[in-house]
Amino acid sequence: MVKLVGNESSKIRNLENKLIAHGYHFQSNGIDKDYRAYQVRVFNYLISLNISEQEINAFFAKVDNSYTSGFPSENELDWYRNDPRASLWLVCVLYEKLKSETPEYNSGFLSPVSLQPSHDVRIDAIRRCMDEWPILYITQSDFMKDQSIEWAGLLDQHDLFRSVRSSKVDVCSWLRDYLKGNTSIGLKRICGNSPEEIMSWCYASYFMWRKNNLHSPDSVELFIRKFKSAWSTQKNRNKNKEEKKLVTMSVNISQQAHDMLRDMSMKDTMSNNAIIESAILRLYKSKNTKEHSK
Repeated sequence: MVKLVGNESSKIRNLENKLIAHGYHFQSNGIDKDYRAYQVRVFNYLISLNISEQEINAFFAKVDNSYTSGFPSENELDWYRNDPRASLWLVCVLYEKLKSETPEYNSGFLSPVSLQPSHDVRIDAIRRCMDEWPILYITQSDFMKDQSIEWAGLLDQHDLFRSVRSSKVDVCSWLRDYLKGNTSIGLKRICGNSPEEIMSWCYASYFMWRKNNLHSPDSVELFIRKFKSAWSTQKNRNKNKEEKKLVTMSVNISQQAHDMLRDMSMKDTMSNNAIIESAILRLYKSKNTKEHSK
C-alpha cells in the first residue's frame, strides 16, 4: 500500500500546528521553504527554552510519523480519481467545508470562479488541498475515507439519474437543460461540454442540493417526483425517435404559417411535429396519385 508524500510547505505547516497545539509559537512566516531547515530553527528555539535534546527529537519523530500516517494511500483515492462525478462532488464538499470551518485558509483555487470544468484539474486541486491540509481535528486519510463511504452510499441509495446514464440515447444534455431550466438546484459552477463533464455537473448539483435540503424531506420528494415524470416523458420521446427513425430538422417558415401551425396544434391537440409530418405525407400522397393517374 503506497502512501502519498506531502510537499515541504505542508510538512512545515504541520510542524507549526503541532507546536501551537503544545503551546509553542514559532511561525515560519513563509520564509522557510525547506522542511529540515525549519526543523533546525525549531530545534534551536526549543533548546533556548531549556527543553532537552532527547525530548525534542522524540517530539519531531512523533510529528513526522503522524504526518506520514495522516496521508491516504494511493488506492484509497481511486474512488474519485477514476470518476469525474466523484471528483466534482468532492471539490464541492471540500470548498464548503473549508469556507465554513477554516475561513482563514485561502481555498479560492477550489472556488466556482477559479476551478475549470476538468477532471484532471480537479484531481490536482484536491491534491493541493491535501498537501496544505488546514483542518486540525481530522487527518487527510480519515477525511477521504469518510467521503468515499458517503459517495458510495449516495450512488447506492440515491442515484436518481441511474436510468439516464444507462440510456442508449445520449441524454446528458437534456438532463443538464432540465436542471437548469426547470429547477433551482444547479451548481453555481461552469458545466463542461463533454458528456462526462455534463453528467458530473448534474450529479454534483443534485447530491449537493439534496445534502443542503435534508431538513426539508418534502422538497426532496417533490423534486424526485417531478424529475421522474419529466424523465418518463423524455424516454417516450426517445423511444418514438428510435422506432420512427426521426430526424431533427431546422427550417424557416413565415409568421403566417407559424400562426396557422400553432392554431391547428391547439385545436387538434397535436404537436407541431405531428401536424407538419401529416401535412407532408398528405402532399406527397396527393402528388404521387396525380402522377399515376396521368
